[in-house]
Amino acid sequence: FKEYRDAMAWALSAQGFPSSALEEPDYSLKPAGILVIGPHLYRRYGFHNVESVIHGAIQTEHFPSNEAGALRFGKHRYKRFKGYYKSYDFILDWHRSTQAMLSTRYPNVFHLPHGSYAAITHAPPEERPESYDLAFIGDATGIDSRRERILIELSAHYSIHPTFSGVWGQKKAAVLHSSRINLNLHFDEALTFESPRFFECLSSGCFLISEPVADPYPFLPGRDYVEACTHQLRRVIDYYLENEDERAQIISMGQQTAQEHGIDVSARLVGHRFLVERGLRRDASYRRRNRLFHLFGWPRLKDPTR
Repeated sequence: FKEYRDAMAWALSAQGFPSSALEEPDYSLKPAGILVIGPHLYRRYGFHNVESVIHGAIQTEHFPSNEAGALRFGKHRYKRFKGYYKSYDFILDWHRSTQAMLSTRYPNVFHLPHGSYAAITHAPPEERPESYDLAFIGDATGIDSRRERILIELSAHYSIHPTFSGVWGQKKAAVLHSSRINLNLHFDEALTFESPRFFECLSSGCFLISEPVADPYPFLPGRDYVEACTHQLRRVIDYYLENEDERAQIISMGQQTAQEHGIDVSARLVGHRFLVERGLRRDASYRRRNRLFHLFGWPRLKDPTR
């Protein structure tokens, strides 16, 4: 998440919260707050100064939920979350369906749109790349190899870009823009929202067909991208390959929505959470509960209404 971290640090600084992008927390800098991107990557890190430093995190993984499913893919990730939860004063989640599930049990979990930023907004390459019908960027296997099976079946009818992973920068731009249709296929048979892929594809002005998503906020199917179940893919792909004007209209709307939800908007929401936590700590009883929360991890201790 280095590109995202750097973009968020820049955006927070622009919002009046001077920030540095670091590989790990540095308490010698005497920060007022620390924001961790991907707390699962730091679950064994020993955070301290919990009384004087506000610790926030942006949770990036998919957890199982009633709305989106993803039990096989997300259950061990959720188990890890329960182990590191008490390290943070607030946690922000890219996925609104996950946040909705978590907030019923954890009062200090909030939704944060991923946001678009320069490093994931890929302009078409100067040299026109070879043209393909379809492209998919990501791990091309999935649970039970479901992605692989779908791509093999589609390859019998369409030309698919041969590169699936390990591409960045201009190489990724070439893959995205060389294909008339980009695909979003779920890792598990679920309705999860692959937020980074949506923002990258749509902010770059590329056409996206996705398997159904429980809550793709801020995007809307039919306006910003096209949704299709697995058994509908060939019919939907055929339609949009033949209707370039409709593709162009959806591309325009999707790019506009992505740009309206830039990382500056997300950074403002992050800043608000730090301000709220700072205000809550002016109350002596909240400070006492906060100390206990970081020791025992009891969610009710972070609920200011209790």
